[in-house]
Amino acid sequence: MTATTATPGIGHNARPLPPVGHPIWPDGAEAVIARRKRPVWTSGQARTGEWVQRFERRTPPFIEPLMGWTGGDDTLAQVELTFRFRDEAIAYAERQGLAIRVEREPMTPVQMWSEHRRRAAEERYAGGPMPAKSFPRSTRPRPSSRLDRRRGWGGPVGKSATDE
Repeated sequence: MTATTATPGIGHNARPLPPVGHPIWPDGAEAVIARRKRPVWTSGQARTGEWVQRFERRTPPFIEPLMGWTGGDDTLAQVELTFRFRDEAIAYAERQGLAIRVEREPMTPVQMWSEHRRRAAEERYAGGPMPAKSFPRSTRPRPSSRLDRRRGWGGPVGKSATDE
């Protein structure tokens, strides 16, 4: 049995494969990995859980003089790869030898509010120790309601009119 090498025939469109160990991405390519955000103009949730790997622009865009359109010679800025999990995207970028920048996940409105309250408390108590609760309750006694007074749970401390 003779061993034959597989060579493409005449008229093939396949580019030759790069040599082993040769990177397929250009030098200076930086991958930005982030979770896809929901577009503001739609309420749909499709594809919002995906992790997207985009590439930073390596050259600035320019204004094309004839038509005034914005142009650029960095075609890598158009490439977008999607992954189901963040670890998959990071592993892929590391296998390819890319510089990586991972962005934080977008916060929900509840997370944004709690973060705002935490930062406000830190700023308020920047000079000294922060109390156990960042928003302490008032030390003023709570006014009792009519129902509490009927049941004998509230009202002024001391003798009542029925005790005499």
